[in-house]
Amino acid sequence: MGLTTTTIERLFENGSAHSYRQDGSETVDLYCHVVEGAWCYFVPQGKIEPYDGRYDPQIEDEAHRIGSDFAKQITRELGVEYIAQSRNNGVKVRCVRPENARSSVACQVDRGGGWQELSVLP
Repeated sequence: MGLTTTTIERLFENGSAHSYRQDGSETVDLYCHVVEGAWCYFVPQGKIEPYDGRYDPQIEDEAHRIGSDFAKQITRELGVEYIAQSRNNGVKVRCVRPENARSSVACQVDRGGGWQELSVLP
């Protein structure tokens, strides 16, 4: 379970309008859930921590939705069962990319019990 570097690069590319910069890095937050399909949304800065996975129209709207094919790819990489067995059938994901190319991207996942490291796969 993890995200590939290709998927992460695409997240930063597709989510550029939703990413934010701080402390010399760029961050993208998203929420994915599997209920009658695979759905992923970019989450605005400062909204990921309080978000509990229950429907919130400020997050789960058309402007924040990740395209269905890409959402399916993300949920496959994270693991559909892994997501389904998380709180409210969803996971929070945060990826941080340093502005200098010498450091690598780091990602975390929260299944409802706190943030844990998420593998970045080649």
